[in-house]
Amino acid sequence: MNLYIHGTGILSAAGNNGEEDFLKNPPEYNTDRLLCKEPDYTAYIPPMQLRRMSKAVRMGIAASKISLHNAGVEKADAISVGTAFGCLNDTEVFLSKMVAQNEQMLTPTAFIQSTHNTVAGQIALLTGCYGHNLTYVHRGHSFEHAMINAQLYLNEHPTEKILVGGIEELTETSLEVLKQTGVYRKAKTSPANILNDYEEGSIAGEGASFFLVSQQPAANNLCVKDIATFQTRDAKTALQKLNDFLLRNELRNDDLDLVMLGINGDKRNEEFYTALRTNVFSRVSQGCYKHICGEHPVASAFGLGVISYAVKNSLPETSVLNHPPKQLKRVLLVNNFLHHYSCWYLEVA
Repeated sequence: MNLYIHGTGILSAAGNNGEEDFLKNPPEYNTDRLLCKEPDYTAYIPPMQLRRMSKAVRMGIAASKISLHNAGVEKADAISVGTAFGCLNDTEVFLSKMVAQNEQMLTPTAFIQSTHNTVAGQIALLTGCYGHNLTYVHRGHSFEHAMINAQLYLNEHPTEKILVGGIEELTETSLEVLKQTGVYRKAKTSPANILNDYEEGSIAGEGASFFLVSQQPAANNLCVKDIATFQTRDAKTALQKLNDFLLRNELRNDDLDLVMLGINGDKRNEEFYTALRTNVFSRVSQGCYKHICGEHPVASAFGLGVISYAVKNSLPETSVLNHPPKQLKRVLLVNNFLHHYSCWYLEVA
């Protein structure tokens, strides 16, 4: 796998990477959720269409257009998107009306806009991309599988560019449900709590991150070399799987310039991340990102976005766990959402 990132677009609780102060200031909050800071969408979407779009669709279109703009192209040849929950708000509207109206006289609009592939479809319509278009709904591996799909597509179309993205929307209903199941914390929390205090659950988040990728090398661009995904509830098994990934890529700890860790403050992951920080990668520069974007199934897309940003600028101070990297050549990204884990091996071309 050699997928070169030519353009990155990020919408998150920290703002978007089209802003000059993006990731310049440390996050400050005491809350139970990190909502996306939405930009002026009229710069990306015609006003008449904007008023009919849900938040998830707006975020996806804006992030994709920022990505295309940063890559210097108007449209991609194909689209591959990952999302676990899809357009939740429209789903809730449709289901609520089904109950309230006793399944009678329902308008199809909310249902049509609630499907998981709505975001990818709207991006295609607005950018004029009428090629390959798939959306992956694979829980905590949705974005990873969207990226793997990009590799498979580019193997057959090596001269093309594909837009790959991950997007999640947070609603009041989903937040309350996921709090009850222990995914998110019920009490308000702060960045320091997420990074240092392991409790039940993490902080809720949402956002959209898109990348224009191809198999064409470009100087000083981040390259995705390999991805591994696995599921386990056992920390020792997760550590062994990570070690297998390093062996597969013939990597030693000393070969890495940075390891980005998906530390989310959830006590279920304490053993795994503590072992990585104090033992496995104790001599390697360590970074983090979920105290900025919050926890959600495609948070790995934001983590990849932060690394891509660091290649062009530098690793944000707020993402440094122990000491900043002296250079960025080889990077390991480790992420999890509940028991869904992923490992990314990245290099700077």
